Amino acid sequence: MEDNIAKKQLNRTKSTAQVLIVIICAIIAASIISGAAFDVTRISGRSMDDTLYGGKSVGLYDDAEYNSSHFDVIRQDTAFDVLFFGRQDTLGDKALLLRTKKARRGDIVVFMHESGGKTEQWIKRVIGVSGDTVRISDGKVYLNGKKLDESYALGNTFPRGVTDEWTVGDGEMFVLGDNRAVSQDSRDIGVVKTQTMVGRVILVAKKDAKKLVPAKKL
Repeated sequence: MEDNIAKKQLNRTKSTAQVLIVIICAIIAASIISGAAFDVTRISGRSMDDTLYGGKSVGLYDDAEYNSSHFDVIRQDTAFDVLFFGRQDTLGDKALLLRTKKARRGDIVVFMHESGGKTEQWIKRVIGVSGDTVRISDGKVYLNGKKLDESYALGNTFPRGVTDEWTVGDGEMFVLGDNRAVSQDSRDIGVVKTQTMVGRVILVAKKDAKKLVPAKKL
């Protein structure tokens, strides 16, 4: 009898410990998702058309601000705005970011940029990383001498300013917006320090298509 009681008490102790472990793991996971390793952003503007939908300007932005050449990335602190969107608004897609300072070719990344005396978050596609040479010629982009197949790009790509070739140094990245006619990017500001990165996009909730899209398909 005493052995049975002892076994039951031991089982209760184990069950309690297991529940506590699950709760602790859930708390840790929630902490990580809420900001330590991931971030959720909301997109507005035209810089990444047609890859990312930037919403509409009605009631939120005047046309000049909405059609500005970079994206404004607006942090969202709701639970994916009540399951992704959950309310009527005129903003665009949402993106889940993995916080990292490591740039990879083809990644869509968010980084900090100082403009007009204020710091903004910009979102662009990484074209070149450390050691790469990027050249723009005849409306096309060349990486290390090879023409890129950019099915994601909207329109032809033309250089701006005094150079059409860039060498990417250590801790740097060359970025372009997919909407090449209007995007402000490395053609205007030069290569970008990877230390300014907020993170890279890993998943997008497409508002217009009502679906989730992994970043590798963008």
